Amino acid sequence: MEAIKQVSEALKPKFEELISYLDDSQQVAASAFFTGLLVKLIAVKEEEHLLSLFMELSTTAFIGLEFDDFSVQLIDDILLHAQEVSATFAVDSSQTH
Repeated sequence: MEAIKQVSEALKPKFEELISYLDDSQQVAASAFFTGLLVKLIAVKEEEHLLSLFMELSTTAFIGLEFDDFSVQLIDDILLHAQEVSATFAVDSSQTH
């Protein structure tokens, strides 16, 4: 549970920065998508829910939204962090089984 809280606390400001930028640049649909993910991130209590959120996050390229270069940079930062966390959880899980 502590690891989930740490991940959430690390990702929350990244999402907030992205959403703020999307709002400022009137990218309403993209802002709504990432706001929904942020709400889910804040509510996450279990590893499975966090990994499910990461799967949903990974669909970003396929949801039909266009992003400018700065948005892509912010999104890539979030995706990289999510990928690192997922890999860590996978290693931890394989060592306990």
